[in-house]
Amino acid sequence: EDDRAKAEINYKRVLKGERFIEIQEYGETDNRFWYELVFNPIINTSSQVTGFTVFVTNITERMIASEALQKSEARFKAIYEHAPVLINAFDENGRCILWNNECQKTFGWTIEEINAHGDALSLFYPDPDVHEEVIRTVTTDPDAYFREWHPITKYGKILDTMWANFSLPDGLTFNLGYD
Repeated sequence: EDDRAKAEINYKRVLKGERFIEIQEYGETDNRFWYELVFNPIINTSSQVTGFTVFVTNITERMIASEALQKSEARFKAIYEHAPVLINAFDENGRCILWNNECQKTFGWTIEEINAHGDALSLFYPDPDVHEEVIRTVTTDPDAYFREWHPITKYGKILDTMWANFSLPDGLTFNLGYD
């Protein structure tokens, strides 16, 4: 009965001249498939709906890929958020894009506080020479080797840390460290 009610609602929408897309899922967990239905009203020169077309496309592969991507992203996010290591990333403009819980706990700053600062990396490395070297290794020359750094926390404590910076396929540099 739900399918019949849904069909009646869709029919009324088309009669009003509405163009819309609906995705329908069928089957059980291991045997699911999806269709995308594109409803298009046919309107005459008097602006009356005289009929409609429905284009049906099997989008099962796209939906399965989308679900797999969502699962993969959820796994990465759980690892990223809860890993007992420092994980962050800064873009080419020095804006912090990633800042995991361990970074916030270790350094004291939230990602919002970091990005509110004009030169975020200078918060951690105020010495101009060290700051310049950090910028180089984070933005232009990530070498994926662990190196020792001595950043400053929000509360003025100098840490002894090891960092490795990795260039990702999209050009972003991913930083992995430990205190």
